[in-house]
Amino acid sequence: MCGMAYDEALAERLRERFADDPAVTAKKMFGGLAFLTHGNMTVGVHADELIVRIDPASVAGRPGVRPFEVGVDPGGRRGARRSGAG
Repeated sequence: MCGMAYDEALAERLRERFADDPAVTAKKMFGGLAFLTHGNMTVGVHADELIVRIDPASVAGRPGVRPFEVGVDPGGRRGARRSGAG
């Protein structure tokens, strides 16, 4: 991903999906790109990961799923974000 804050190809797929929905807006946040529906974050891209706002109990134990934490990189290292980033 050299130099990119988030996966542009994944972000473009989301942009295309929501292009016709006036309730959805895109906003840079968390060092990535979030899509907000009526102002509430519903889905986004951080590094090369898809972020989805759902009930954690509905996906508990599923492979490849983990809680999203601001300030924790995809490898799970805390404090990996640079000061002032994103």
